[in-house]
Amino acid sequence: AWSLNSPAIVQREELRTAGLEERLAAAGRCADWGYLLAFHFDPIIWHPGWEQGYRHTIRRLFASVPRERIVWISLGGLRYLPALKTIAGDRFPGSRFFYEEFVEGLDGKSRYFRPQRLEMYRLLVDELRKYAAETTCLYFCMESEVIWREVFGFAPVDRGGLAAMLDRAVPSQRK
Repeated sequence: AWSLNSPAIVQREELRTAGLEERLAAAGRCADWGYLLAFHFDPIIWHPGWEQGYRHTIRRLFASVPRERIVWISLGGLRYLPALKTIAGDRFPGSRFFYEEFVEGLDGKSRYFRPQRLEMYRLLVDELRKYAAETTCLYFCMESEVIWREVFGFAPVDRGGLAAMLDRAVPSQRK
């Protein structure tokens, strides 16, 4: 599995990590060797040009990896426990995204406001659906049933739970 993000976030915020093209090249090699793959758009970060950035990453993903080799793609908006803001600010003084507007969720984590998360999720899900195989499991990491229903039109409980959804995405588990 690989974590993916908008090129601007990879370059500015994901310091000392492989670049987007390096990650996708490695994933492509693994797909060529017959491995099943997973990708994580997490954390999705609001930034200037986020729409174009995430669309670009999704197009590059499917240009680099055969869609049939991708079994899971998770999505998660930036969320953090309040203490992380101070730690991250000390360690990464150039990062500005912690100073955006957030709301405290029921789990005590700071999150983007619901309408902002919905906008980001809808764009990414719509773009992913253009390219992904029907059998690829798109899912949220740490989101409520309400968000699932608003974006996907269902919640995991409607499909036997997230574990069952993930299992069904694996070719040997399909019936």
